[in-house]
Amino acid sequence: YDYDKVTYLNEGAEIGASGHFTSDGSVDLYSQGGYEAWANKTGYVGISFKKDGKTVYGWAKVKVDATNTSVIIYGYAYEATAGKSIKAGAPK
Repeated sequence: YDYDKVTYLNEGAEIGASGHFTSDGSVDLYSQGGYEAWANKTGYVGISFKKDGKTVYGWAKVKVDATNTSVIIYGYAYEATAGKSIKAGAPK
Protein backbone atom coordinates (compact mmCIF):
# COMPACT_ATOMS: atom_id res chain seq x y z
CA TYR A 1 0.00 0.00 0.00
CA ASP A 2 1.36 3.42 -0.98
CA TYR A 3 0.56 6.04 1.65
CA ASP A 4 1.55 8.87 -0.71
CA LYS A 5 -1.27 8.01 -3.13
CA VAL A 6 -4.26 10.32 -2.85
CA THR A 7 -7.39 11.20 -4.77
CA TYR A 8 -7.91 14.80 -5.90
CA LEU A 9 -11.15 16.02 -4.32
CA ASN A 10 -13.23 19.07 -5.12
CA GLU A 11 -14.76 21.21 -2.39
CA GLY A 12 -17.86 19.53 -0.98
CA ALA A 13 -16.75 15.94 -1.66
CA GLU A 14 -17.76 13.61 1.16
CA ILE A 15 -14.96 12.10 3.21
CA GLY A 16 -15.88 9.23 5.49
CA ALA A 17 -16.34 5.49 5.70
CA SER A 18 -18.59 5.51 2.61
CA GLY A 19 -16.85 8.41 0.83
CA HIS A 20 -13.99 7.13 -1.27
CA PHE A 21 -10.93 9.32 -0.84
CA THR A 22 -8.28 6.71 -1.63
CA SER A 23 -8.40 4.02 -4.25
CA ASP A 24 -6.32 1.96 -6.65
CA GLY A 25 -6.79 4.82 -9.12
CA SER A 26 -5.26 7.37 -6.77
CA VAL A 27 -2.12 9.20 -7.80
CA ASP A 28 1.02 10.62 -6.23
CA LEU A 29 0.51 14.03 -4.67
CA TYR A 30 4.16 14.94 -5.04
CA SER A 31 6.79 13.46 -7.32
CA GLN A 32 9.76 14.81 -9.20
CA GLY A 33 10.15 13.98 -12.86
CA GLY A 34 7.50 13.64 -15.53
CA TYR A 35 4.58 13.30 -13.17
CA GLU A 36 2.11 16.18 -13.55
CA ALA A 37 -1.38 15.16 -12.39
CA TRP A 38 -1.21 17.49 -9.36
CA ALA A 39 1.27 20.04 -10.79
CA ASN A 40 0.14 23.66 -10.22
CA LYS A 41 -3.22 22.54 -8.82
CA THR A 42 -5.03 23.30 -5.58
CA GLY A 43 -7.50 20.79 -4.21
CA TYR A 44 -8.54 18.74 -1.24
CA VAL A 45 -7.29 15.41 0.05
CA GLY A 46 -9.13 13.22 2.51
CA ILE A 47 -7.50 12.10 5.72
CA SER A 48 -8.38 9.67 8.47
CA PHE A 49 -6.71 8.96 11.77
CA LYS A 50 -7.38 7.41 15.15
CA LYS A 51 -8.57 9.56 18.05
CA ASP A 52 -9.09 7.71 21.31
CA GLY A 53 -8.89 4.48 19.32
CA LYS A 54 -11.69 5.44 16.91
CA THR A 55 -11.47 6.61 13.30
CA VAL A 56 -12.14 10.26 12.54
CA TYR A 57 -12.22 11.84 9.08
CA GLY A 58 -10.96 15.15 7.80
CA TRP A 59 -9.53 17.06 4.88
CA ALA A 60 -6.51 19.14 3.95
CA LYS A 61 -6.47 21.82 1.26
CA VAL A 62 -3.19 21.57 -0.63
CA LYS A 63 -1.39 23.07 -3.60
CA VAL A 64 1.44 21.45 -5.51
CA ASP A 65 3.67 23.90 -7.33
CA ALA A 66 4.16 23.78 -11.10
CA THR A 67 7.51 21.99 -10.83
CA ASN A 68 6.35 19.36 -8.32
CA THR A 69 9.03 20.44 -5.86
CA SER A 70 6.81 21.67 -3.02
CA VAL A 71 3.43 21.12 -1.43
CA ILE A 72 1.67 23.89 0.49
CA ILE A 73 -1.03 23.07 3.04
CA TYR A 74 -3.55 25.92 3.18
CA GLY A 75 -5.78 24.50 5.85
CA TYR A 76 -7.34 21.41 7.34
CA ALA A 77 -10.23 20.30 9.48
CA TYR A 78 -11.60 17.10 10.92
CA GLU A 79 -14.91 15.92 12.26
CA ALA A 80 -14.48 15.36 16.00
CA THR A 81 -17.26 12.78 16.16
CA ALA A 82 -15.76 9.38 15.44
CA GLY A 83 -17.11 7.70 12.31
CA LYS A 84 -18.96 10.80 11.10
CA SER A 85 -18.16 12.04 7.59
CA ILE A 86 -17.12 15.59 6.67
CA LYS A 87 -17.31 17.48 3.39
CA ALA A 88 -14.05 18.75 1.89
CA GLY A 89 -13.69 22.43 2.76
CA ALA A 90 -16.29 22.38 5.55
CA PRO A 91 -15.14 24.15 8.72
CA LYS A 92 -15.00 22.27 12.01
